[in-house]
Amino acid sequence: MFKFIIIALLLSALLVPSMMGYVKKANLTIENKTPDKVETMDSTIDNNITQIDQDIVFIKSYSNWASGYQYNGSFVDKNGNVYEFDFSDKDENITCEQLLDEMTNIMNSTTDKVSKFGAYEMNYMYELLQKVDENAEFTEKSEACDYGQVSLYGIRYDSDGKPYKVLINSYGDVRREPLDKDAQKLSKCFGSDKNL
Repeated sequence: MFKFIIIALLLSALLVPSMMGYVKKANLTIENKTPDKVETMDSTIDNNITQIDQDIVFIKSYSNWASGYQYNGSFVDKNGNVYEFDFSDKDENITCEQLLDEMTNIMNSTTDKVSKFGAYEMNYMYELLQKVDENAEFTEKSEACDYGQVSLYGIRYDSDGKPYKVLINSYGDVRREPLDKDAQKLSKCFGSDKNL
């Protein structure tokens, strides 16, 4: 019995540090999620030839009017860099063009990025955005009261070169799930646990 206890202690001394290192590494991988591979690949998209010709591609915003106007969130540039913003002090009727100008100022004035998408993943998501039917419908369900609204948008440009936001999904006071298949794929790429 005594030999069994000594063997068990020796094995645990050898295995626990390596197991702890594995857990630590796994946690870092989750926190620093920057995969260069997308799990929801679409065979109709060849993102090896994709060229993203706009500075800001996606915006995830939180807005609430319950206790004073709040408007903050994060955005993704063409290189997959994720930046945070807080425009609660701006006019709530800010245009998309003004919004992008403010975000460009943030990009040009800081090197602080909160996350990053890999190039392969970024190209894939950009191609999906181009395929989203902006006139597609959403399922809507009332969920909360005074929670505010978290919305994911993609940025597109009209034929005159003016930017506009395309809603991908939204949740909070009202849950809006897209019926468009490409918007659904984009929603999965961002996921609720992604730091964006």
